[in-house]
Amino acid sequence: HERLASTYTADEVKKVMDSVDRSSKSGKTMYLIMLLACVYGLRVSDIRGLQMSSIHWKKLTIDLFQHKTKRHIELPMTEGVRLALLDYLKNARPNVRNPYVFIKHRGAPDPYSSNDHFASKVSAYFRRAGVDTGGKHHGLHALRHSLASGLSGQGVPMHEIAVILGHSTVASTKSYIWSDIVHLKSAALEVPAYGQ
Repeated sequence: HERLASTYTADEVKKVMDSVDRSSKSGKTMYLIMLLACVYGLRVSDIRGLQMSSIHWKKLTIDLFQHKTKRHIELPMTEGVRLALLDYLKNARPNVRNPYVFIKHRGAPDPYSSNDHFASKVSAYFRRAGVDTGGKHHGLHALRHSLASGLSGQGVPMHEIAVILGHSTVASTKSYIWSDIVHLKSAALEVPAYGQ
């Protein structure tokens, strides 16, 4: 199953995030994009489509309608996300009137297109961090998978993980966390050796 090898440990994800050069505009942008996938498990379509009106500074929340499911979610703005968002808005986002949060730095200052999945940019940070990606996906979706797997490993119930990931059914969530080896081992039965 291709999803078996598409998760990373919390330490590996931290190494990847720490490898981002946040002194550059592109680094500030990619750090925030990746953080939204790591912390909230947002899909790339929801990150690309995030609008300024979704950010509520007084309530410290981010709310949006998910692109895929059309469901409304309200997310608590963690301190790390708040600081990264402020840094991006003040020091990296092009100064244009546009409802979208993420605006391209090169060419016309437009929102990212639906074809942009940031895969090569995220992959570069995995390489820079020295994280082994052999046989694994290593883009934003892998960060989303890693969040789901980590939550499952901490004993978070599947229906809660489904809500966090914005799945409309728990069945969708099962494909993200069926490879939770720690919990599978605890349910395994001992098999006697053949011939005994």
